[in-house]
Amino acid sequence: MAVAKKLSIIGLSLFLLGFSVQAQECSFLFSGMDGKPGSFQKIKGKWNEWRAVWRSRAQFRSLQKNLKRGGSSRLPTVYFSELQANGFIRLDKEESATWRSSFDHLRHLTPQSDPRNPIFLFGAELAFKMGFRIGKAENGSIYMLVPGAKRLAAWIRRINVILKAKGYEPISYSLEKSDFVSPSQALEMMTKPDPENDILLHFPYSDENPKLTVHEVSFHLGAILFPRKFIQRGYDINIRTQQFINFLASKESELGPITKDVIEQILSDRGYENDAGTAEIVSGFANLREMNTFLSHAGLVRLITEPSTVGSDEVAAVDFINRAIDFYARPYMSPLAAVVFGLHKMTGINVSDLDVLPKNNIWKFSRSGLFMHSIHRTVYLSPEEKHKFKEIVKNFVDLYKYEEAQAHYELLGPEEWLRFLGEELDIRINQLLEAASELPD
Repeated sequence: MAVAKKLSIIGLSLFLLGFSVQAQECSFLFSGMDGKPGSFQKIKGKWNEWRAVWRSRAQFRSLQKNLKRGGSSRLPTVYFSELQANGFIRLDKEESATWRSSFDHLRHLTPQSDPRNPIFLFGAELAFKMGFRIGKAENGSIYMLVPGAKRLAAWIRRINVILKAKGYEPISYSLEKSDFVSPSQALEMMTKPDPENDILLHFPYSDENPKLTVHEVSFHLGAILFPRKFIQRGYDINIRTQQFINFLASKESELGPITKDVIEQILSDRGYENDAGTAEIVSGFANLREMNTFLSHAGLVRLITEPSTVGSDEVAAVDFINRAIDFYARPYMSPLAAVVFGLHKMTGINVSDLDVLPKNNIWKFSRSGLFMHSIHRTVYLSPEEKHKFKEIVKNFVDLYKYEEAQAHYELLGPEEWLRFLGEELDIRINQLLEAASELPD
């Protein structure tokens, strides 16, 4: 009897608590009903406000629900649907299909991977504020909404104003609407100055191509999070690369017809380094976050630099990131040294006497050489052409080595870059969340 009495008291308390909550909600809804003209409009406005909050929370829960780790497929699983009038890309997949796919429309150039990569990299809260959504369509399929090129560029411009006002560094990487671009077009895009918008690196972003868009979202969108110091190093290498191309083109009468082949290969090599360098850092950190959801990026770096604590999947992701750092930023090298080292790998010319590669670190370049050898095509020069080319390279080094010495480039190693990225990604996420909270929904 005593137990029943206690249960009835508890039930009554819960009922009164529920009534109190409902009363508060009613109070919120009807607080504008004061009998004056316009009271109904106030009620309607508050109802719409409440409904918008409820809808936003439901959308966020749906986004989080779809961030579970899954398998992979060799077949295409996620498909480009449309670029909507509001500037969002819509992607679709069957409910039972995996998000991740190794399918590649263009044979080893544009694997689909997982379009949720930027969400894993940013974290669900920041991704949601940027407009990412995942939901279920009426036909039962799963859709994903992602900012297109123009919408993302506009968001970056607005957020950069707030970031600078707070004393934070602006976003330095932006995606520019394009389709297929040639290596020369890509390098031109990545070296054009844009101080008005604080952008150092414009990257081509195809946001309405059925063969490219899923790849672009998976691999390239997330790079907007990269710290300016890292983007700057790759940008400086791009500038030196373009300067050497211009210098070499002016010497065509000395080197001969092989000049065009050399320039074409330099463009191809640096294009791949920019592409794979940014893409594999995004996918590498995203994969680590997918496997270790509750760790920060800095925590992930601490985890993965202790080999005994990680599994084979984490090791593979770290190799991706290290290779990408090597491609894009050339550890231990200044921009001039990076260009000269690439020319050495491409043509076989001896550069050890050019006084540009630090002699005390020369052994550390072997890893870069191994990575480069697997993708960079050798341009074969005759002994006479090799001699002439070496002289051209030497003259180029003499032209710029004083300028580089004055710049005092910090020559970080791969692990130092890795730790720097892990720490800075966390800082950037918090800064962007703070700034994004001041933007209208």
